[in-house]
Amino acid sequence: MQQEEHESLKQAKVSINQNQNLGSQFENLEQQQGIKQKLLFQDEQQTQQIVIFNIQKPVAAAPKQRLECLDIYRGLTMVGMILVDNMGNSSVIWPLDETQWNGLSTADCVFPSFLFISGMAITLAIKHNGNKKQQFVRILERFIKLFVIGVALNAACANYQQHFRIMGVLQRIAICYFVTSTSYLFLQNFAVQFVLNGVFLLIYIYFMYFFDVPDGCGANNVTPTCNFGRYLDMQIFTLNYMMKPSDPEGLFTTLGALVTTFIGLCYGLVLQEFKAEKKKLSFIWFIMSLVLVFIGGICCFLTPINKKVWSPSFAFIVGSMSGAFLNLCFIIIDIYNNSKLNKYLEFLKWLGLNPLFVFVAMIWLELIMLLNIHLYVDGTRYNLWNFITEYVFLSAYINSYVASLAVSIFHLLLWIGICYYLYKRKVFIKL
Repeated sequence: MQQEEHESLKQAKVSINQNQNLGSQFENLEQQQGIKQKLLFQDEQQTQQIVIFNIQKPVAAAPKQRLECLDIYRGLTMVGMILVDNMGNSSVIWPLDETQWNGLSTADCVFPSFLFISGMAITLAIKHNGNKKQQFVRILERFIKLFVIGVALNAACANYQQHFRIMGVLQRIAICYFVTSTSYLFLQNFAVQFVLNGVFLLIYIYFMYFFDVPDGCGANNVTPTCNFGRYLDMQIFTLNYMMKPSDPEGLFTTLGALVTTFIGLCYGLVLQEFKAEKKKLSFIWFIMSLVLVFIGGICCFLTPINKKVWSPSFAFIVGSMSGAFLNLCFIIIDIYNNSKLNKYLEFLKWLGLNPLFVFVAMIWLELIMLLNIHLYVDGTRYNLWNFITEYVFLSAYINSYVASLAVSIFHLLLWIGICYYLYKRKVFIKL
């Protein structure tokens, strides 16, 4: 009897332990399900993204692969733009001084670099196997936004310049982007795109150098007051709405800028084809740059290098230089890939990821300093820009050229700091 009672007690303990284990397992299962529900709810919250004018903050999703050397090169171009556009006074050192008419300086290469980068980025953004209608709508939206922002900046500058112009830097970028990206989207055959841009170039050459321009200018008379680009702009915009005497971002001379944009697209196509073979890609880019500078050199015998009218010689030479600088960045960042060196160059990436913001904000800051803030010293009225130049930098540096350069460097450091803050906050302002 005692043995039977002992066995029954033993079985009861086993059943009680099993029930307790089942209960604890059930509680653990409920806790796990609750945790999963909380995590799902948190993921849903994290994937919700507020976008105001495309001020983008990355979410938990895996980021898209970016071409690091392109961001670095864009940042290098931003450095050039900030230094060129923020000289303290008229005392400008040669590398940062744009040529008045014929010729070439390093400052003249800044704007073409943006067009080159825009053309190359088209091949990374547009997919031929995607929805063409949706992509075209996106292209059209970006074109309109860029053009409108450019016109708005011109309107803001009109109070300072006492003159309103329709065309400008962003307007030219918008037109080149729209034409090049639309042709790339719908004309998938590269030969057709090549012929189209060749036609643009031939139209430019005929009207700029062979057309008999009215008002006594004649043919092949390319001066600030006599050239077909100026004549056409006067017919469309009139002198009241263009830069005098000849608009450097005029409508007709944009045909030459389209060639530079297309050159960037060609570099992008080569990238798509050989991105897995880095050294081979770099070598092909090197050969392309040599061919382009050779073509540009031949064009120099026919047409002078001239940024103001974007002559063929200028279009090919700056296209070659842009390709060479891109290749240099590619070798340093993607082939050599020294982590210590890349860290020193990271400030270029900060600038390169927010180019539109820096360009627009820089102009607004300049306008505020020139128009809205004034100081009086010994009865003389100074705007803030001139006051800083004269009483901060010119007093510290006797040489006016050094003082003017110091103002540019000050602005460069300011925008690097702002872009660093945006980069750390993961804020990238895009269209």
